Amino acid sequence: MIQRELGCKNSPLAYDITAACSGFVLGLVSAACHIRGGGVRNVLVIGADGISRFVDWTDRGTCILFGDAAGAVLVQACDAEEDGLLSFDLHSDGEGASCRHLGAPMSDDKTEELLGSKLPMVWC
Repeated sequence: MIQRELGCKNSPLAYDITAACSGFVLGLVSAACHIRGGGVRNVLVIGADGISRFVDWTDRGTCILFGDAAGAVLVQACDAEEDGLLSFDLHSDGEGASCRHLGAPMSDDKTEELLGSKLPMVWC
């Protein structure tokens, strides 16, 4: 919808990264990769979270950690010596479902309703 509203009818690519808190960072890394790979000169990265509707406001130990927010950045191609995104060092932990520090469990019915699957939502 944003692509349409901006009038970017000939843009070759527009996609959504659903990755909770890390979504904006992953979008930024993806933008840099598309630009460095060539063929793409400008990438608009938009991050938005509306997590407050899932927060248990009676749990004062975790509810203060979550809120709604949005931000955007335009990443543009430049000469290699001007590149401000020097490097990325990202890692994933496939054992995230067993996170003991912080989680947002949902019932299977609610998860299926929101995500279209029965995968657990967990943030660590």
